[in-house]
Amino acid sequence: MFKLIATSLGAKIITAVSSLLIVIIGSHYLGAKNMGDISLIVLAINIFIQINNIVGGGALVYLLPRHNTTSLLVLSYLWAIVTIFISTIVIVVLHLVDSIYIWHTVILASLFVFSNIHWMVFLAKERINLYNILQATNILLLLTGFSIFIFVFHENSVFSYIKALYIAYGLSFFLSSAFLLKHIRFQR
Repeated sequence: MFKLIATSLGAKIITAVSSLLIVIIGSHYLGAKNMGDISLIVLAINIFIQINNIVGGGALVYLLPRHNTTSLLVLSYLWAIVTIFISTIVIVVLHLVDSIYIWHTVILASLFVFSNIHWMVFLAKERINLYNILQATNILLLLTGFSIFIFVFHENSVFSYIKALYIAYGLSFFLSSAFLLKHIRFQR
């Protein structure tokens, strides 16, 4: 029990410190306008996540121990597709994100939404250490990628953050999918 608490606390500390470093690096090297664009992209991704979490979040954690994993995953994936469609319409109608970033935002949000569904499955199956590791890995990949684009490639634009998000969310999706296939038994 103590080990789970320690790893959860460690993952939250890593997430908080990494997020703070990302904001410091971004604000120092990208400027106010670019950080504003990044904030709007992150806001739009969070809109996708919040709408998806109606079914794919805490409800999934509650229902998975009581019902068939395969059918709930299929329903969560279908709901994710519907919410991605609805959220895309919302951010386009509200002009939340600049038009050059819309498709990047949709793809990134899609990767994160599906990763989040996988993370909820790990929580429901009481694989808390795996959940913590995947969350900490996600933010560390973002910090590392962003730092590389800023300090190594000297790319001081919003696209340095977007590329780092692709790395973090893409690898998180593939890692969580691999662990899902490895650790979770599926039924017909």
